This record gives sequence, C-alpha cells and structure tokens, in this order.
Amino acid sequence: MTYSTITESYMFLSLLLTGGVCGAVFGVIDFRIKNRGIPAKVAGDAFFIAFTALSLFFVLEKACGGDIRFYHVAGFIIGFSFIKALISRIITLIADILSRLKNRS
Repeated sequence: MTYSTITESYMFLSLLLTGGVCGAVFGVIDFRIKNRGIPAKVAGDAFFIAFTALSLFFVLEKACGGDIRFYHVAGFIIGFSFIKALISRIITLIADILSRLKNRS
C-alpha cells in the first residue's frame, strides 16, 4: 500500500509521541519502585510491558492499519530514548535537591 508523504509523517510522529509517552511511563514507574525489592520491580516491569504492548498495538492499528515499516520502529525508539533520558535527568536533579535539603536539616 502506498501512502502520501504527509500520511507517512503523521505515522512517524504518532510513533514518536507513543515512544515518548512510554518513556515517561517507564521513568515514573522506575522512580516509584526504586529500592522496593524484586517483586515490586517485576510487577512494575510487567505493567510497563503490558502498557507498551497495548499502546503500540492501538497506535499501529489506528495510524497505519498494522502496516509496520522501519521508520515506525525508529520513531518509537527515538521518542522513548529522548524522553527517558530527559526524565532521568530531571528525576536525578530533583533527588539531589531533596537529599541536600534533607541533609541540611
């Protein structure tokens, strides 16, 4: 099936956004269950995998009718990596500030 350039750009941006949302969810889950033990980590990973699978299935079906191309995978990975790196830095910065405030008192 052939798509116009605008449609292909829409599909790429949809998966870029989906990757970003999944990266944000992973960052929040990772922050919330840090240092809580292996069962919490396994449960968090299972939730993340289920969330990612469902969101990818939904977006791939709605955006491109299940026609997966290389740039779809690339868009998801780029979005996930960018947001995950950004959130990791923000969370690390907040944790440093909180630990400094805690040590101060």
